[in-house]
Amino acid sequence: MLNRKRRHALSASLSVALVIAMAVPAFADETSQDLRNQQQDLQNQQAAVEAEQADTSARLDDIKSNINDLEAKKNDLLSQIDSLDAQLVTTIASINTINTQISEKEKDLEQTAADLQKAQENADTEYEAMKARIQYLYEKGGETGWPALLLSQGADNSDVLSDVLDKADFTGDMYKYDRQCLEEYANDIQTVSDLQTQQQQEEAALVEMKNEQESQEANLQTLKEQAQASSEDAQSQINQAEELASQYTDLINQQNAKISELSAAAAAKGQEADQKAAEEQAAAEEARRQAEEAQRQAEEQAAAEAAAQAQAAAQASADT
Repeated sequence: MLNRKRRHALSASLSVALVIAMAVPAFADETSQDLRNQQQDLQNQQAAVEAEQADTSARLDDIKSNINDLEAKKNDLLSQIDSLDAQLVTTIASINTINTQISEKEKDLEQTAADLQKAQENADTEYEAMKARIQYLYEKGGETGWPALLLSQGADNSDVLSDVLDKADFTGDMYKYDRQCLEEYANDIQTVSDLQTQQQQEEAALVEMKNEQESQEANLQTLKEQAQASSEDAQSQINQAEELASQYTDLINQQNAKISELSAAAAAKGQEADQKAAEEQAAAEEARRQAEEAQRQAEEQAAAEAAAQAQAAAQASADT
């Protein structure tokens, strides 16, 4: 009977202590484990953003590399344009020089044509004069008429004979002079004609050179326009790439800010979890202390009750 009451009292005391111990976490909104889970979730988010940032950085590096390649290409094209400009200047100067030479050659040809015409006119004039002299001599008997004239005068007419001989010598000299003049005029005509042919050939060569230079100029101009178009296209691509790079840079900055925010939040959540764990441990220790105290008190009460009952029983036995 006594032991049963003692056990009942001890059981009641332990129940009270257990209720006190269980009541401590029941009033908490979040446990330290909940906070640890939240911290892990923040760290997972941070890792995901860091992975995205690594991908963004890789894309940005590719864009910067592409920009460098485009800049090198543009600079090479600009060098080509400068070289083509220099060649165009040289070619245009050459064309201008050739045009000047052609103009001078045309003037030379005009003068040569005039000289040729004059030489031909002189030759024609000399030829007409020679024909008139030949006709005159022919009408006077020509070279065969002088012997007959000499025979008809007789030996006593020495003055007439001398005059006839002088005329015969003059006629011979005239023939020689006419032939010499005709040969000289013919030579002059041939010389001027040869000069004209040479000048025409030189002019044709200059015209051919001019055509070649103009063809080269057109080709250089085409190459320059193509290089300029390629350079402008490269610059357009550079502008687009730089705009995209700027966007990626802004995104990386945003990701850095997000990473910092998540890192700070995770650290704060970790501190909160540590604090909560410490509070939980303190509460558990307090509950355990209270339970132990309740158990001690229950045991003391039970012992006191048992002692009282034993004393009462002894007193009752003594009275009887």
